[in-house]
Amino acid sequence: MTEENKTAKNFMQVSCNWTIDNNKHYVDAITTMPLSVVPERISLDDIISLDTCICLHSMEQEIEPCKLDIKTTNSQKISRIVILSEAYILEFFKQYGEYAGTVFAELVDKFDGNFVHLAEVTLDPPTTEASIKFTKTKNTQPILWIYGIKLILTEPVKENESEMLDYTVTNFLINLNGSTRKQANIAKKMLESFTSQGSNTTNDNDMSLKNLMTVFSNASEVRNNHKNIIEDIKKDDAICKEDCKDIEVTDIKAYINNKFHDMEERTMHRLDEIEQKMNRKLDAILEKLEVRLK
Repeated sequence: MTEENKTAKNFMQVSCNWTIDNNKHYVDAITTMPLSVVPERISLDDIISLDTCICLHSMEQEIEPCKLDIKTTNSQKISRIVILSEAYILEFFKQYGEYAGTVFAELVDKFDGNFVHLAEVTLDPPTTEASIKFTKTKNTQPILWIYGIKLILTEPVKENESEMLDYTVTNFLINLNGSTRKQANIAKKMLESFTSQGSNTTNDNDMSLKNLMTVFSNASEVRNNHKNIIEDIKKDDAICKEDCKDIEVTDIKAYINNKFHDMEERTMHRLDEIEQKMNRKLDAILEKLEVRLK
């Protein structure tokens, strides 16, 4: 096994809906090359070897085209795929099944009734997940030979505090409808993780984190605003009762309905103001984080 194959095994997950023969693994067919050194046209000798040739077959009665799913588990992304196989029509997909294109492969060799086709696709932007569907072959039996797959990968990106913050902010946004206490805990955990790894960020980033903590941990401010709203409703209710003394009984129902409508509008207006204030703070902080992540 080549050094490239061994390396690929360390950071790739490969699965397939067809079964592999000759005591090999799906990942054996894959070799990699950094994007920074890749030539415009890759030599076939750089793709195919004895180690990279694998044979696949389907065990299902209703045969679906062979589909190979590849995922990188480190910080590198797949920018380009070059394949030598028996398939002359291939479909490519990116992360979450996003369609990337269909390729009519070039016939580059033929031996003993076997066909070797070359297919190539560029994934823009690069992705951590890619799927290859070998849509059409000339085989009458559900057998497919893959002679080699070359993945062109982006340079590895060192994981840093900004990436950690990005994941945390994403989780926070997903749980935005939760309680204020829960949001405060999320912000607290973010700061604890950030501190444990050491702070190499700028003062602006520190200030953003402090502001974020202030927004979510200041639950008492929100509770006090709610208490004030409740007190206002009680006062309005007392005024309503006082005013009702001089009103005819037949008008009381309409009067109460109007009062409740007014109170509801004031309450909703107050809540909207609170929400807008919180959103402005969030937007300002997230903008700083996005600038940091770029």
